[in-house]
Amino acid sequence: REGFATDQGVKTPEVFAADLAEALGKLLGDPQRAAGTLGALTGEAVRERIEKAHALGGTQFGGEPLTHPEYPEAVLRTPLVTVLDAERDAQTYRTEWFGPISFVIATDSTARAIGL
Repeated sequence: REGFATDQGVKTPEVFAADLAEALGKLLGDPQRAAGTLGALTGEAVRERIEKAHALGGTQFGGEPLTHPEYPEAVLRTPLVTVLDAERDAQTYRTEWFGPISFVIATDSTARAIGL
């Protein structure tokens, strides 16, 4: 995988996802601040999708439950960031995943990424 050029050198999809996970960790590392930043899940189906996405493997960050200090009954989860392969996981990422779920799609080349 080629990765892409940045001011810090070439980054593979896995390195990009790890960097994104680190940034999310800094933003959401304080549970009090995270609770005010994240919205509550809209239903059981969203929680199930998060668990299903987490089970795909390649998770770099998230999907963890949080407790809101003012609304303890609210169901909150940190956003999930998962690395998928463009060829192997096409059926997965071409499906709409409502909820705090993000996929970093790893491709063999920039041209292939643009082609998606």
